[in-house]
Amino acid sequence: NKEKIKNKFYLIEEFILEQIKDGKKITPNKFPNNVFVHGHCHQKSQDRLKGLLELLTILNINHKTIETSCCGMAGSFGYDVKNYNISKKMAYLTLIPTIKTECKNEDIIIANGTSCRNQISDFSNQKPQHISQLLFKIFETVN
Repeated sequence: NKEKIKNKFYLIEEFILEQIKDGKKITPNKFPNNVFVHGHCHQKSQDRLKGLLELLTILNINHKTIETSCCGMAGSFGYDVKNYNISKKMAYLTLIPTIKTECKNEDIIIANGTSCRNQISDFSNQKPQHISQLLFKIFETVN
């Protein structure tokens, strides 16, 4: 029964957010970089992006969501020769143009999907990260 187990699984950002809301004191490092967030299709379809955005807000991280649909990769779909052009066109609808025009080299792009990170890396000069990589930077020197 999916309803029975649905609330027992968390994304890492949802788990940390819940800990904060339950009173766990967390003191992050100051983080000066702007963060751009590309939501994975599964996050968007299940309305699971809001936890990540709320956590970034609570941690006082300046962030912006990149308003886009699918990055176009869809697993290995975009690497298949017959799908490459479709995949690239999808990436260039809004995702890649937004990154190229709005993101500076020092900005961080969060993309939790492995395929999304590959697509962004392949078509831009950016190296996107999973949220866990950003959280490590934020908390790594906190005592």
